[in-house]
Amino acid sequence: MHVTSSDDLALDPITAAVESLRDLPSGPLAVRADVDVLDFIEAPLAENTDGRNRGPTLDQVGTALEVAVRDERFRALSIGVLNPTRSAGDPDAIPRFVAVVASTLGSAHS
Repeated sequence: MHVTSSDDLALDPITAAVESLRDLPSGPLAVRADVDVLDFIEAPLAENTDGRNRGPTLDQVGTALEVAVRDERFRALSIGVLNPTRSAGDPDAIPRFVAVVASTLGSAHS
């Protein structure tokens, strides 16, 4: 299995996604988006509240997810560890997250 670091994902989301998908078998593809990898300061959505200001942004993860959902094997998207109470200080965080997910799914198989 190919492993991509969150730093590599932040640096080049398209390449990170392409390289991650390259070695997978031909069967159905389920993608898991775990919000714990996000830069918590930019998108306070994760269960982990250590206030880290590193990791990919919401837009960078969205870019990588768009590559994944356009893959002909894509069948499901799972969202993990989203804790809406963490975004109380940033009321736009959940709407931004929903917009990224909606845009991502809208690009599936296009």
